[in-house]
This record gives sequence, C-alpha cells and structure tokens, in this order.
Amino acid sequence: MAREICIELNGKSSKFGFSKISREKMYGSKKTVVVDKDDNPCDRGIIPIDGDVIIPKGGTSTLYINDNFQMFSRKDLEMYNLEGEKIEKIPGTLNVEQKASIVDQERLLDHSVTSLYSLEPSEIDDETQRALDEGKILETNFNYYAGYNLSTLFIMKTSESIFGLVGEPTNFEYCTHDAGEILVEDEEAEDFDDMDFGML
Repeated sequence: MAREICIELNGKSSKFGFSKISREKMYGSKKTVVVDKDDNPCDRGIIPIDGDVIIPKGGTSTLYINDNFQMFSRKDLEMYNLEGEKIEKIPGTLNVEQKASIVDQERLLDHSVTSLYSLEPSEIDDETQRALDEGKILETNFNYYAGYNLSTLFIMKTSESIFGLVGEPTNFEYCTHDAGEILVEDEEAEDFDDMDFGML
C-alpha cells in the first residue's frame, strides 16, 4: 500500500502522494569515491580495539550502550518528562486522515521549514481544490514515523505544483527597545549682561 498524506477539510477528505524535494534532486551532487587498485569503490568501516571484526558504515547507528556497557536497540529507547512520567510515542500520520484548516501567511512564517515535498493528489474534493487554487494555505499534522515530536505540514499551491512544507515552530520572541520617558529639566539661562573682561 502506497503511503499518502490524508487530510480532512471541513468534513471532506483528500489524499496526496508525495515525493521529497532535495538540493541533490534539483541541482545534482558530486562526491569523492575512494577506489582500490582495480578501480573498485571502497566502503568505509570501523575496526574496534580488539581488531577481530570490521563494522561497516552505519553499523553502529541503530545500537546504543547503557551505563553497564550493554547494547540495546533504538526501538527500546523510552522518553520521560521532568516529573519522571513516561511519554508515549505519537503515531505516524501517513495513511491516517488528519484534520486540516486554512491559515494565514503569518502562521507559516512562524515556522522554520525542515523538509519540502511535492504533492500529487490522488483524491481531492472540490472545496480543498478551490482553496488551493485561490492561494490559501492549509495546515495539518505530520509525522513520517512514530516519534515524540509532532511536526506541522503546510500545503500550498504555486503555478508549478502543489507543495507540502514541513515546519517546526521558531519559538523566538521579538525584541523591543522600550525607551522610558526622558525628563529634561529646564535650566535657567545664566545672565551674562553684567559680565566684562575685567572679571577674568
């Protein structure tokens, strides 16, 4: 079953296929490849201190070690809040209908975009299509995988296509310089009428 972004706007359902947009896809990329004497590409690996095995690249990314030097998998990790209460994972949102709403541009600008997707509607209702055609921005929840953080997805249409922007709140406060009221005392002007050079 293909993964899709499913939303509900005012009780009407729509579904979008998606493809991630990256700099590599847009502009291409280049990398340095190390080869052996026969021009075969080499793979990077790690040799531990005992030297009896070679760990390939990425071989340690899914394993963790506790204080007792026992290995465990990432899926066994648990998160707790400051009160010591266990935090439950938030399920992924793909193929699960999420409520959407129309928001203004300021709402989008309050987020830092972390990922960009090209969306292709496989099923879209007339109201959602009309909202996108009018340049309106839709907001919904997004979680590619189950995790502890729920991201925000903004759906908008340009002259090229429909795009989904995944963002995280910037959470910064605007700084202001509140100048207090400045009191200026009126100083009495000195009378120089009676002054002459003989006083110097």
